[in-house]
Amino acid sequence: MKTLAKKKPTKKLKVASPERSLASGVMYTIRGEPKLQLMQKRLREHPFTLSIINNNFTHPAYYTYLSNIIHIYAILEDKFLTLPMFKAKGIMLSEEYKFLFRTPRIFEDIMSYKALISPYIKHHNPRMYISSWLQNMRMRDPHLLVCEFYIRMLGDLHGSTALCSKLRFNQTYSFRDIPGKIDLVERFIGMACKEFQSFEVVAMMINSYSFHLNFLSSLQADFIDDKLD
Repeated sequence: MKTLAKKKPTKKLKVASPERSLASGVMYTIRGEPKLQLMQKRLREHPFTLSIINNNFTHPAYYTYLSNIIHIYAILEDKFLTLPMFKAKGIMLSEEYKFLFRTPRIFEDIMSYKALISPYIKHHNPRMYISSWLQNMRMRDPHLLVCEFYIRMLGDLHGSTALCSKLRFNQTYSFRDIPGKIDLVERFIGMACKEFQSFEVVAMMINSYSFHLNFLSSLQADFIDDKLD
């Protein structure tokens, strides 16, 4: 008597979601752009960045740095993360996306470092190096703020482990499940970039990198170089 052979269950192929596929394509383009790779390298190896990694920065320098960049995150939270495509995901209410809203944590570090600096600096507002850039961000198409979002969020996430170990107060770079957060940020980048040509995104990103490099150079000249003299 013949027995019927049982058919082996066929495995269902996993199909990437449109959002994930889009994000992968955008990230592939950005990562493969030689000019962006060079600017990323320059940002990682900038003397001010290395002063933090090597733990030879001054408290006034880092306090001033945080006091400037908190305004960049505030604009991203106000203009970029409130785009309709993100609102539909309920990011304002979900714990999953809470880490994207960085200003409270940065402010906590600002106040902690402010307590360590001289009374003179405490009673004077820190020098603002980025006023014109903030105006540029406010006037820009909110979708193109994805360039700032890319540089700030992915830079912070990728560098958080090294930076956290060097900083006395490190709420700014304190993350859990970093790979999962990087994946989520990259999906957001893909969604925001879909309305633009790759060359537009790359051009704006180069502009953003140039600003960040100039900003760090100003800090280096005003704080770290003085310390070494």
